[in-house]
Amino acid sequence: MVNDQLKSLMTAYGYGGMPLDRFAVAYVVPLEVGGSPGTAGDLSNLWPVPAGSKMPTTVALVRGRVCAGTMQLTAAQNQFRRDWRALGRTVGAL
Repeated sequence: MVNDQLKSLMTAYGYGGMPLDRFAVAYVVPLEVGGSPGTAGDLSNLWPVPAGSKMPTTVALVRGRVCAGTMQLTAAQNQFRRDWRALGRTVGAL
């Protein structure tokens, strides 16, 4: 992702003007649970998250539950779309 795309993404989520190095780009619905990587210029499944966030831990724990059959894939995807932090608390990542 180039800086112009990152700036556009950050502005769309209300972080315009914040230092770019304080954020990482994550998938709204992670690839590990069926999210789309999109195409060049398609930012619809991307959003900025604070650098050092627990989102990777949340993704790993949710993926494990989906693969184990203890969480439905569509439920996981919908929860990521709504509020990944709440999902992280549910699975013990936060």
